[in-house]
Amino acid sequence: MAKAGYIAAGMELFPAADQDQFEYIKRIIDRSDYYVVITAGRYGSVANDGLSYTEKEFDYARSKGIPVLALLHANPGSLAADKSERDEAGRKKLKRFNEKLKTGRLTDFWGNKDELCTKAVIAVSHAVNLTPGLGWVRGDNAIDPKCCRRQKG
Repeated sequence: MAKAGYIAAGMELFPAADQDQFEYIKRIIDRSDYYVVITAGRYGSVANDGLSYTEKEFDYARSKGIPVLALLHANPGSLAADKSERDEAGRKKLKRFNEKLKTGRLTDFWGNKDELCTKAVIAVSHAVNLTPGLGWVRGDNAIDPKCCRRQKG
């Protein structure tokens, strides 16, 4: 994504922090123009309420009106056992979540990492044209807070 000019905020980039995990995630989502969700063979790490953090992120992004771009694995049954849910309950949760992702939006499907990369860039590019976000502002284009303060008196 970075090579295409987009800045991703995935959990693999999160630092260690003395803050509740989901509260931190919500702050990141609040600052995002789009929420890209990618599913494959696992439902994901589950929070205390029984939902995966990924599903909680999705629900939160929707509640904030952030456009959701969903990319689902085309054939999760073809994935290696160590990359798939091991029990029936996890597989059912993943299937239900994928159905939820497909409701109310166009989704796309991927089969390998190269295809996923291409489809993610295409999805974000399309979203930028369809529903432009704020994006990042260069420092030299930012508003100087000194010039915008109200004058006293």
